Amino acid sequence: MACFNDERVVRAIAECPIPVIAGIGHQRDESLADLVADVCVHTPTAAAEQAVPSLADLYTEHRERMLALNDAMQYRLEMTCDRLQRIESRLYQLKLDQRLQHETQRLDWLQQRLIQGSLRQHQQAKQHCQLLQQKLGTLDPQAVLKRGYAVVRQESGDIVRTATEISPGQALQIQLEQGQVRVSVTEVLS
Repeated sequence: MACFNDERVVRAIAECPIPVIAGIGHQRDESLADLVADVCVHTPTAAAEQAVPSLADLYTEHRERMLALNDAMQYRLEMTCDRLQRIESRLYQLKLDQRLQHETQRLDWLQQRLIQGSLRQHQQAKQHCQLLQQKLGTLDPQAVLKRGYAVVRQESGDIVRTATEISPGQALQIQLEQGQVRVSVTEVLS
């Protein structure tokens, strides 16, 4: 824990323009790095949960945005239709053929603008949705396993991150893309 109380580390965290989440040690441990971080949680696992948004939250947020966009477009369409009806009513009362033709052309132009704007907004929403799907794909732990990586766990279920955490004769569990393997350590190379 002493390395997290080093002045250089503390200054680097304090001067970092990117928000820093500290999850050093456990609940009873506290370091200077914890005190200068933007957010401090009790474990590295809690730090990961704080940094990565929930898939359900992203999906809900996307769905709410799609519904709001749909409502806004529906409202805009209704307002335009109401305005169109009012203009048509006025033109009918005036009975001026030239003016009617002019207003019809104007309404056609407005309709085209509305359609183009709607299509553009729909395309932007679709691209945003695709971007969110790509982000979700990169956050999926199963996708990492499909690329050939594996997760090594101790018998307690804790993830092994360094060779110094294990010793010869220790039983480990390796999670692969398809299935799991139990192994016994014969040698530890550092």
